[in-house]
Amino acid sequence: MNSRIHQGSLWQLVGAVLAIASLWSAALVLAIFSLFQVLVNDQVMEAGSMSMAAAAFFLAGSLCIPSAYYALCRLFGWQAFDSTHSQRRLQPILLILAFPAVLGLGYAAAQLERLSWILLPPIHVLAIGMPVVLVLYLAVRRLPVGSSQRVWGVFDSGLVLGPGLILVFELAAVIAFVFLGAVVVASQPDLVDQILSLSEQFSRQTLTQEEALEVLGPFLQQPAVILAVLAFAALVVPMIEEVFKPVGAWLLVGRRMTPAEGFAAGALSGAGYALFESLMLSGGGESWMWIVLGRAGTAVLHITTSSLMGWALVQAWTHTRLFRLGLVYLGAVLVHGTWNAVVIVNAYLTLSTEWPTSLMPEGIAGWIGKAAPFILVLITILMLSVLFWANRRLAAVAARRVMEFVPANNSQDSTAMENELEKARKEVNL
Repeated sequence: MNSRIHQGSLWQLVGAVLAIASLWSAALVLAIFSLFQVLVNDQVMEAGSMSMAAAAFFLAGSLCIPSAYYALCRLFGWQAFDSTHSQRRLQPILLILAFPAVLGLGYAAAQLERLSWILLPPIHVLAIGMPVVLVLYLAVRRLPVGSSQRVWGVFDSGLVLGPGLILVFELAAVIAFVFLGAVVVASQPDLVDQILSLSEQFSRQTLTQEEALEVLGPFLQQPAVILAVLAFAALVVPMIEEVFKPVGAWLLVGRRMTPAEGFAAGALSGAGYALFESLMLSGGGESWMWIVLGRAGTAVLHITTSSLMGWALVQAWTHTRLFRLGLVYLGAVLVHGTWNAVVIVNAYLTLSTEWPTSLMPEGIAGWIGKAAPFILVLITILMLSVLFWANRRLAAVAARRVMEFVPANNSQDSTAMENELEKARKEVNL
């Protein structure tokens, strides 16, 4: 058993060190290019995008340090600081009260065109991170999360390994879609001529964003194109992501774990993924605040679905409940796909205002555009409700497990049993 623990700790240490080196190197390169864009090319907008990406990579690398620390302590038998105690003392009300102030600061910084590239990134990291921390707290409160080494190892797996695996498989899916698209296009000479005409227009002149949208409009309005985009974003992407988001829970397969521990592992892994994705997909400018609020909703979605997957995974490998795992996976894909479909359709309707014609009647398009935010809010509320229900149910089960440590008769060593009971109470944060 000790050799297995040490082998796992060694792999955790190696992975964390490689992640830190890679992420910090990327952050340094992006920071240098950002500075170059400002000082040499006077391109503040491009510099802002690079500096925000640099901040994201730097934060991700920094969050891998605890994982390396705890793995190193386990390998050498050093006494390590227990971070779970400080995590239990988190006051969620402070995050809730501080979040609007951070949003206000970020909105003000985003309006400063010449300074936003340097002022907005640290505020952006804070604004993205606060909802993730809050939702994660709601997911794992009163549940056994395991040792500090496990907590950080699972979280960092979702932060770094999850996005890496998802990127590889989504790129493979893109290649497959492009190949299928080429086969379809080759069978339609008119569509081939249209694509060649578009490529010539883009190669002959530099078009503005509005001009490019006007040129691409007829092509993007093709039903086959719209269907392909929706199929990829609302079906293929969720199918891939819902498998790999709880990668931290997958890495614990084979260990003796309770459903509550699986749920917590899924939440930690999903939180890591949600943080990285939101940091990388966000942008600046006047829409910064609305993007951050939208990403808070995706944090709820990712953490909830990953938590449920972690729960189902433990039941699958401990009680062979594979049918339950399949149902949970399909449910997660359905909710995630619905979210993506609403976002894609709303983006399409926004772009279509720049086109002379639209496939959708103006009245229906306007109704869908107005309904989209409410649908996303409804999904967020639904996911929060599921998260509260699951946490409450699993916490009750964990509490009953604590009481099982009470001695069955007075002849047992009461001091030893009291020590075990105290350990169990701490484990479930009672």
